[in-house]
Amino acid sequence: MATPRDMEGVTSTQWSAMPLAERLDRCAIDIMLHGLRRPAVVYIWHFTLLLINYGCFALTLLAVGPSTHKQPLLHGFVKLIVWQHFAESLGCRQGPIYGHLGPPCNLMYRLSLGTVKLAKVAVLGTRRTAVDLLSHLLFYVGIFAFLASREYRTEALRLAALWLICGCDAFHFLSDSTQFYAANGHTYYSVLLSACFPAERGRLAGMQTALLLQWFFSGVGKIGPWFEYVNGPFMLQSMLLAPARRWLAGLLVRSPFHLSPTRFGQAVAHAAAAVEYLAPLALLLPSDGAVAFGMASLGAMHAYILAMPAPFDVYSWNLCFGLCVPLLFWRIETLGFDWAGLSQASPLLLVYLGAECLTCAAGNVLPDRLGYYISHRYWAGNWCMMLFYIRDTDAARAKLDAVKAFSPNPLRPPKLGLDPFLMDVALHKSLAYLWLGNLNTKCLVPLIEEACAAAGGAPSDFKAVPSLPLYFAGEFRDFLFGVELMGEMQAVAGFDAGECFAVKMSAFSMLGEGNRSEVHDLKKGRVRSYATSRAGLRAMDALPSSAPTFKKAV
Repeated sequence: MATPRDMEGVTSTQWSAMPLAERLDRCAIDIMLHGLRRPAVVYIWHFTLLLINYGCFALTLLAVGPSTHKQPLLHGFVKLIVWQHFAESLGCRQGPIYGHLGPPCNLMYRLSLGTVKLAKVAVLGTRRTAVDLLSHLLFYVGIFAFLASREYRTEALRLAALWLICGCDAFHFLSDSTQFYAANGHTYYSVLLSACFPAERGRLAGMQTALLLQWFFSGVGKIGPWFEYVNGPFMLQSMLLAPARRWLAGLLVRSPFHLSPTRFGQAVAHAAAAVEYLAPLALLLPSDGAVAFGMASLGAMHAYILAMPAPFDVYSWNLCFGLCVPLLFWRIETLGFDWAGLSQASPLLLVYLGAECLTCAAGNVLPDRLGYYISHRYWAGNWCMMLFYIRDTDAARAKLDAVKAFSPNPLRPPKLGLDPFLMDVALHKSLAYLWLGNLNTKCLVPLIEEACAAAGGAPSDFKAVPSLPLYFAGEFRDFLFGVELMGEMQAVAGFDAGECFAVKMSAFSMLGEGNRSEVHDLKKGRVRSYATSRAGLRAMDALPSSAPTFKKAV
């Protein structure tokens, strides 16, 4: 292949003739030199959703009126968490960044019968039933009841609304974990559970601990070579830093044609990760200066992610957590951590928070058992990745048409008159960004080529559909559980062998050197499995085409 180049001047004819490796090479280089080059309307859509989200929350507070609680700010804070839990359940992140060209549709899946779901307990089934529908309706009853409350007392009926939300969340984790994660239950459940306890039984300390665990383990998950690949692409894709992009590229990556991080880029990444795990510890110290440092660091981190802006819609989550910093650790009751409240906390609350802490720690060691959401290893460059491909034929389109779904058929062109060439480039830009920002995806090109060969075709015969689980089940966040969902997807769609497959790249344990990359045919099951290692994948980090061909293994 010729010397790698960016996307400047590439025509649709040239693009169609390019092999997968060259497409991803060009897209990866283009991102580092020019950013993602997305149309402004993409970000306008998502930030408009953000404004609608928080604007409606503000209007709700005004409509309900002031709280009668002695700490109205505390009451308002818990309402903020409840509201964000509600907004996530509706699909407040859905939009063109994720390839979803239409209004948010996740609520339709939650309130449907017969759509695919993922249950942790087999007896609860793989399709949504009337029991699931009832649980989701009760969830919204709890949401609306608490948002409408003007009092917040442990003996008040209104508190039953919080317990109802938490009870529904617990059931959804077991019966419809797809929707548990879609509503960010892994983020908000611990905060809301703590909010159910009286002030004298550790309420504030519990809510603070729930947040501290997420910040701390999000930082701990970044300790390793994988995060060295995250920060450079994140900064270079930024519209905010666009004027300095060429200068930054010279500091952060070796060259436009060798996209691995420089020593300086590695140091910047590890410094950024250190902020994430040291700042929460600072909030625990009995020092006003340390608390101020922790608050400023965490606030700056969330503001940084929003201002760049991030290449994926994590905006509502970061704004919410950014607001949590001053509210929980300054304005509501104490400056810093509520140690006095922790000493009086309910044993039940302490047991739960202790179990969550152990789960997070175990998730870093057993990433193939515990997903990165439940263990709070957010955006570390090291999580289980899956990418679905479907043969682009009328037969496959018809099978998807027959699925009960509320999202557009991914094999049918959108009714917006968009240029198919530009849409395909945008898709490959997203794949290239995932290659840039994740250590375990460095083998993406040979893995896809092996998968296509196993399916009896070439990459040009298939269409990448990252959002395929969404089409079947609604918002789907953690691909560690993608293989479990595939069986029911196959039962519904009835794909032929070689018609639909997924490539899976597992995460690395903090204590292990190896992981596995796999190919799964929806009809035949796992058809390829390859052992990979940290060192082996780091040797492939120059360009997507740098990865050697896999040796066959089953």
